[in-house]
Amino acid sequence: MTHRIDRKYIFLTALFAVYMFEYMVTSTLLNRGATGVLAVDLQVKLYYVDMAVCVLGFWVFAAGKRLVHGRKLRTALMGLVTVIYTACILQLFMVHTADVYLLIAPFTMLCLGIMGGMVYYCMSSALAGDPCIGRVIGIGGASAVLIQYFLQLKADISLGMPFILAMGLMMMAWLLYKPQWEWLLVDNLGQWTDETGHERSFKLSCICSVVITSLLILLCQYYDSRIEMQAVASEFESFNFYTWPRLFLVAAYLIMGCLGDIKNGKYVPLFTICVMLLSALNPLLLADKGGVALSLCLFYLNVGVTISYYNLTFLRLASKSQHPELWAGMGRILDGTIGTLAFLLQIEGFSLPLILGIDLVLLAGIIVLMVVRGDFAFVKETADSPKASEEIEKVQPSDVIDIMSKLYELTPRETEVLQKLLQTEDELQTIADSMYISRRVLSRHISAIYQKTGTKSRVGLYRLFHMTAMK
Repeated sequence: MTHRIDRKYIFLTALFAVYMFEYMVTSTLLNRGATGVLAVDLQVKLYYVDMAVCVLGFWVFAAGKRLVHGRKLRTALMGLVTVIYTACILQLFMVHTADVYLLIAPFTMLCLGIMGGMVYYCMSSALAGDPCIGRVIGIGGASAVLIQYFLQLKADISLGMPFILAMGLMMMAWLLYKPQWEWLLVDNLGQWTDETGHERSFKLSCICSVVITSLLILLCQYYDSRIEMQAVASEFESFNFYTWPRLFLVAAYLIMGCLGDIKNGKYVPLFTICVMLLSALNPLLLADKGGVALSLCLFYLNVGVTISYYNLTFLRLASKSQHPELWAGMGRILDGTIGTLAFLLQIEGFSLPLILGIDLVLLAGIIVLMVVRGDFAFVKETADSPKASEEIEKVQPSDVIDIMSKLYELTPRETEVLQKLLQTEDELQTIADSMYISRRVLSRHISAIYQKTGTKSRVGLYRLFHMTAMK
């Protein structure tokens, strides 16, 4: 069983790393590749248009998940998105003209957003209630940054294009044709929305999380806008933010990933506030030419912590919501939306005293909202409080399955099938062979289990399993 679990985590870590790599390198290609092809003002505008279109891609995936039914149709549509993305990347790689960038770049980011919606949704479904969610996204994000950094350090980014295409296609193919996970057909079950007293607290948590994330992103936007403008103006020569300070992203991802798995992420808000307070020095450092390197280090630490914070927050919230396909990628949606709005407001032109004042107000708002949400309530848990992840881990899977069997009146054979579905990643034919029954008989048992438990998929059973363990 340990081998199975390890394989699951390895796959999910690789999946997240591949998408993060795709996202960062595609953004870099579009940003740096337009240098010398587009005018400076147009290049900066296109950068933020691409961000907005990527956000649209996440919304398109969420809408498609609700409106499009049937595995074959969903698979075909996601396959089409992959093909369009690949064609756009190749076109951008081979043809360097203004018209190509203006027409193809938005389509590329739209496809990347749709793919991102699926990846984030899959991550939230597979890691619902999992005690290792922080390490999975932390190691995945850090790996993506390291791969991108060394590709850019050792060679021109264009030489990494074969890796981008190959890894992206492999990722999408695995998701589309790995039926035992039922990525595209999973019907998520809300964990709290049907329990007395929890619905209101869940909605409050969602609202606070959206506002906190928005304020954290705003804290980064002044520096992001200034850095983008300076880099584009210098054609990434005298001022290039794709250098060694970028490795502070790795540190941020790994630290936040580890903290995210300690007592269900209890210390994540505290560490986030500490980093935000440290980053308040950024306006002063950025104004001093001698402090640019240190400013970049703090900036990337800030960015890494912010991204990790909203990834951890919304991946956990998604598994409890009625619209997980939307909430899983909500952090990315807010990031792109607020970045675009900040550009429209031209905050990079704000005076230094004004920026310092805004930062203090934003920090105060973040702290107040975290207090309202109970993030700093470091009190001893009672019988009425949520169980800590360490306590949940002590529950034996076999005991939980026995409870489910009695609760839903499963037959001994159905209980055996349930155990195979939950404790292995075997395909249905493999399960049928191990039980010495036909695939048709196994399907009847599974249908009966779904009907008795009120679920519609294997991942739905995983979710119900975690709910039962938590209770």
